[in-house]
Amino acid sequence: MGLVPQAAAVEFTYRKDEEGDDESRRRVAEVSDFLRSTMKLYVSDTSPPVHELRLLSGTVEDLLSSLASGDKPTSVLKQLSTLQSLVQRRETDKLAEALEELRDTSALSEGETAAVGALLQYWITDILPAH
Repeated sequence: MGLVPQAAAVEFTYRKDEEGDDESRRRVAEVSDFLRSTMKLYVSDTSPPVHELRLLSGTVEDLLSSLASGDKPTSVLKQLSTLQSLVQRRETDKLAEALEELRDTSALSEGETAAVGALLQYWITDILPAH
């Protein structure tokens, strides 16, 4: 009939992807478990000086806390997840490259990068060669 339909308002509501949120929480939990267990191994095996141990432990715990609360960008979680999977697959060459990339491009603080780097370097030099 040649009539133009009357315009209607369209309402958009942002709804956070709950499934993606569950995936993120799962990844944070896996990375946290991995870094905490690596920390326990590192401490029991290397016996670092007490002041170094406190600093390392505190830095790792602060990092894990900020990941859990969502204060860190998702790129940090992705990088840490990638590092974890490289350890699990025992790909030391790729792990060393990924560690360099972490040092160069990460959104982590210098202390956080050093702490994660020390723990993963421990995997490269002490744990993986023994297996």
